[in-house]
Amino acid sequence: MISYHSIREPWISQVLSGTSGPQALAELRSAQFSRHLVLLRGLLDEVEKAAPGDGERSRLEHNYAALADLDAHHRQLVVDAVGYPYVGAWATTCLMLLNQPGTEAHPLWPDPAHLGSIAVSVALAAGVPLEVTVPIRNGQVMIPRTGTVRLDDRPEARLATARVAGDGGLTVAVDDACVRVRPADGATDDWRPLHHLRACHDGLDLDVLLDDADPYRSCHEVAVAEPLSGADVAHWQAMTASTWHLLVARHRMRAEALAYGLRHHPVAQRSPRPGREHHHAVRVLGHRAHPAESRGSLRLWADP
Repeated sequence: MISYHSIREPWISQVLSGTSGPQALAELRSAQFSRHLVLLRGLLDEVEKAAPGDGERSRLEHNYAALADLDAHHRQLVVDAVGYPYVGAWATTCLMLLNQPGTEAHPLWPDPAHLGSIAVSVALAAGVPLEVTVPIRNGQVMIPRTGTVRLDDRPEARLATARVAGDGGLTVAVDDACVRVRPADGATDDWRPLHHLRACHDGLDLDVLLDDADPYRSCHEVAVAEPLSGADVAHWQAMTASTWHLLVARHRMRAEALAYGLRHHPVAQRSPRPGREHHHAVRVLGHRAHPAESRGSLRLWADP
């Protein structure tokens, strides 16, 4: 899965000058994917050396092999999944935790097991069978870029077996609990999908994921919002549509780059600088370097 990667000078110049177009953003996305692969390979090596018992319990090697098998037949889907910003945040978190002793209240093994959830997201997109181990947090299993399976109300961390069927069904089983959902069918009592914000103006489309559930979404240095209500999602959709209309009309070149490069919105609890006045209720920040990754995302919050 890992190969040599370099970024050509013209694309670096575009990024540094603030004139990045779709091609430059494609280079950055490819670089982020490569970096995440290196982090992932490093994670496997470090877990084997520092915490082999946790690695075995989380079935890290098995989940990695499953992802590698998917990569052989569904390369672009794996690129999209592994290149997702919060995958970098997850791998970085795991590597940091390896330097801290795990406790009964905060064990290490649930975090490496998240690789199984990443593999599930690829298998669902590809429509192919898969069986991996996934972590349960607060009675829920979060599938990156996809949604959350609700199992029960038990707060402790556990591991479950997740099976993806060729018909798009997803079964999560642990102890005496077993839940089967079909993400393509939409929300149910057992399945909460992530929402998309979509807008179109003058023939230019925007489609971004509103991610309010990823367990590693707190990498933006502010407290993250709780899962949004239907009214909250409607608010963000309305604000996205009006903002996109303005951006396309006045700054089409920038809008074209955003349409290609912007993939998801994390949502913060509130502004980290309350009291600063803006003309709009929605604030959009560009990338700020952070060890836990945030390329390909914007941070949003609503003013009180």
